[in-house]
Amino acid sequence: MPFDPTTLIAPLPGETLASVAGKLGLAAILGAIIGAEREYRRQSAGLRTHMLMSLASAAFTMIAWGIYNDIQGQDGSPNVDPIRAVEAVTAGIAFLGAGAIIQNRESVHGLTTGAGMWTAGAIGVAVGCGYYSMAVTLVTIAIVVLAVLKWLTDHVTQDDGAWSKWDRFRAARNPSTRDGPGLGFARKQEG
Repeated sequence: MPFDPTTLIAPLPGETLASVAGKLGLAAILGAIIGAEREYRRQSAGLRTHMLMSLASAAFTMIAWGIYNDIQGQDGSPNVDPIRAVEAVTAGIAFLGAGAIIQNRESVHGLTTGAGMWTAGAIGVAVGCGYYSMAVTLVTIAIVVLAVLKWLTDHVTQDDGAWSKWDRFRAARNPSTRDGPGLGFARKQEG
């Protein structure tokens, strides 16, 4: 297929350069909102990572729909499945999110960051499909989960990390938890 310079002006079938730039810009901005919260918490995947994931997810989704619309317009029988591109984006984000998760003997770190990365990808896919209200709703709920609930858990817990009221209630009802917070297991006696 020969190169057509007019394709630089209309990068996707049925789209203008302004609409493509607007969608990609919105995806980057919405990803930045989640990334800013992660950056504030000094997580390894912060502002730039979340922006790029949301941006790339939107781009891949828009490209998939563009290919679908382009092929469908040629002969009327689509033989391309744009859902496969969304599945590939999801798999790629899952791979990157798994890289943010670190496990040692006693704890796991990075689960929230990995989930935030996955959410940024979903935001990008939503923007790429043109589901702007869904993308904005995703960002709003994600910020509530990341920032508001983090603040709540930080202020409800004691210095040792125990859920104070819950642990006191459980300790009063179950003697096996009186040695400290946890999942109902008594601490081993040393000696």
